[in-house]
Amino acid sequence: MIVQELQQKIEDHFDAGEVREICFKLDINYENLSGTIHKTKVIELVLYCKRRELLGKLINYCKLLRPNIEWPWEDSSLEIKTDFIQIHKYSGTWKVQNSFTRWRRRDIQAAFDLL
Repeated sequence: MIVQELQQKIEDHFDAGEVREICFKLDINYENLSGTIHKTKVIELVLYCKRRELLGKLINYCKLLRPNIEWPWEDSSLEIKTDFIQIHKYSGTWKVQNSFTRWRRRDIQAAFDLL
């Protein structure tokens, strides 16, 4: 499962200070994550991101810091939906679709900010 694989990779490749930095970059309060040991904090971080649909952001930030690691979803499709647009990634190509005649720039930017 993606959640367990992501948790294990973060635990293996990032120390506690780096996990704290990831939380800061994702606007997550590290101190509010349950647990006191590294493994527990990482598990809680991944579960927190899953509950709030932030896994894509978490994975992308991890990829930025450790590009040589094969992260979950790296070769699979990623889909983000907002009220106005859908962004799909298939085989490294981004496709943007919307269901309205006019695109709202801020909505497109908000969707890409999720990545």
